[in-house]
Amino acid sequence: MRIGILTFHEIYNPGAYLQAYATMKLLEEMGHEAVIIDYTSPMHRFRPWRTLIQHPQVLVYFRNWVESFGRNHVFADCQRYLNKTSRLITRTQVRLERFDAVLIGSDIVWNYQMTRLGQDPIYFGEDLNTDRLIAFAPSCGALDLSQPVPDFVQKGLHRFHAIAVRDRKTADLVEMVIGRRPEIIADPTLVLNISELPEVHNYEDDYLLVYALPGAADPATQNAIIDFARKKYIKTVAVCYRQNWVDENHICANPFEWLGRINNAKYIFTTTFHGTIFALKAGKSFAVKYNALIDSKTRPLIELLSRQDRVWEGSTDLSVILDASWDIVSTRQKMGFMANRIIRYLEDALAGRYDSEKIVPK
Repeated sequence: MRIGILTFHEIYNPGAYLQAYATMKLLEEMGHEAVIIDYTSPMHRFRPWRTLIQHPQVLVYFRNWVESFGRNHVFADCQRYLNKTSRLITRTQVRLERFDAVLIGSDIVWNYQMTRLGQDPIYFGEDLNTDRLIAFAPSCGALDLSQPVPDFVQKGLHRFHAIAVRDRKTADLVEMVIGRRPEIIADPTLVLNISELPEVHNYEDDYLLVYALPGAADPATQNAIIDFARKKYIKTVAVCYRQNWVDENHICANPFEWLGRINNAKYIFTTTFHGTIFALKAGKSFAVKYNALIDSKTRPLIELLSRQDRVWEGSTDLSVILDASWDIVSTRQKMGFMANRIIRYLEDALAGRYDSEKIVPK
């Protein structure tokens, strides 16, 4: 089967890239021709340029722009590892591409309230030329479910032949619209075999890695991380997103360098979903701090794996978490079960063993 994958494959986010790569490799291992649909909503793709035109004063922040283009360059270089369609600028061009099935997800492709993502009906199946439409672990992110659901979302959710989502809030959205609750599966990065990645990066220094979105670490959090690192006589290193308070910043890191930083870190502090997943996969001593952007997707994962002991809420000494050992073996076993469920869902959905009237296996 020729299977298209529609997701956020080219944005500057190592987790987003690796979930696209993992989905592609999983389909290939199943014997299919996996193709990333090389389409991004125009508003999403051209947002940096629109911001520059509308607010030219941002040129004052020259370093930020240099870093932004540097990040985009290293990510663009990694696109060569993805099997993609030709560049599709419009949904009319997308309609000309024929697929036996299309997977939509994962990532927050269903957060229709985020204008910067384009609010594009294509992520709800519109204009896709396929016999089978499959929701593969999409997320609605920090969506406000108390607000009205747009018509294109309501129509779109009824198009799918099989739906499995990544978190409870997204399941709530689907149930609210179609009256049936879909299955929740894990992010496809859980099935990623890190030893088979096309690039491997090693870093030998002892360091505490900080992977956090800008502004996610408040002053109290910064001080806790710095104090812990000083007591351990190790440096603090930030990757992908600048933290002005750490010892080193490695901003223009590609997804494989990012993963290498995680795999070789002595300790990890993150405020992100994929930072949590890969810290778990690597078996690292890590701490995660929840925030509004990741709570709906990270909290359920932590709870399923019974790893609430890795959550730092700011009221205790950070060393209580980072110095504590945890049961890596049992956690990896649980992650293995979750990965197997991803594979079974995909096999069933592609084989037509899901009933579109119930969104459950026949």
